[in-house]
Amino acid sequence: MSLVYVETSIPSLLTSRISGDIVVAAKQKQTRDWWESEAPKHDLVTSGLVIAEISRGDPDAAKRRLEAIHGIKILKSNEDVETLFDGYLAKLSLPMKARIDVLHIAFAVAFATDILLTWNCAHIANPETIRNLVRLNDSLGRETPLLLTPGQYFEHEAGRTP
Repeated sequence: MSLVYVETSIPSLLTSRISGDIVVAAKQKQTRDWWESEAPKHDLVTSGLVIAEISRGDPDAAKRRLEAIHGIKILKSNEDVETLFDGYLAKLSLPMKARIDVLHIAFAVAFATDILLTWNCAHIANPETIRNLVRLNDSLGRETPLLLTPGQYFEHEAGRTP
């Protein structure tokens, strides 16, 4: 079984009411499809950071998000996460507003996950971040997890992506 780090956007889209926006609705469907068909095939992990993020906002929505990931192992921050976080902040060329996103990446790498599942394509699952992260991790002798959206996951599994 692969180890999959579940980032905040996954339980958010998984549990939100179906959007009238066709793009958001498609993301919700892909997330739900992944959760139903693929999640049971993997060991899922998340972090206290995700718990904090999904606990914010509307209390009913927060409750649905927390219930969705109930039972998933919660990773605790450690020195390795903090060291990676500091290095990634300095070298990944992401804006300061992406600090939390960098921390998600640090968790996924520190705990040697196979996949970081996210809908954050601005700062996590985008080609520039991935390219820079792979180079940096190679120089550190670290493995880089696949940074994928649920849709990219399905394409990857079907052999349509590298």
